[in-house]
Amino acid sequence: IDYVEAIQNAPFDRERIRFNIIDEGFVYEDENIKVTAFPTQHLKKNDGRRPSFGYLVEADGKRVVFSGDLSIHLREQDFPKIALEEEVDLVICEMAHFGVDKASPFLDRCKTKELWFNHVGYFSTFEEIEALNGKFKFNIKLAHDGDEIVL
Repeated sequence: IDYVEAIQNAPFDRERIRFNIIDEGFVYEDENIKVTAFPTQHLKKNDGRRPSFGYLVEADGKRVVFSGDLSIHLREQDFPKIALEEEVDLVICEMAHFGVDKASPFLDRCKTKELWFNHVGYFSTFEEIEALNGKFKFNIKLAHDGDEIVL
């Protein structure tokens, strides 16, 4: 909260926005949606003080995996394990911290109907990402501001 107030140079609205510290597993559930967190290695430190997470969001019988930021090394323990082990409808995966070459081995094993890359960094070009479509068992797309995904 102190950080947000400092960058906004204004008081933080504690009535409208609340921060909660989360851990792996259950995050939220109501009659419409269920959210579960899984760890990523993006900010991994040996002391465990900087956890980072991706999310599985389930609603209306659909399952969507949001990778969140992953590590620059993109190792086995970092790519969303649930997308490698269980069928999901959509994976939204960041592409800022690694390139197409590091993502491809995981895409071979990914069990999704569609994958969208977002948060694209300098490791890959848009053309490299778009060229992945048609090489796997599912559609691969590149997210742009304002895109809407209908499942």
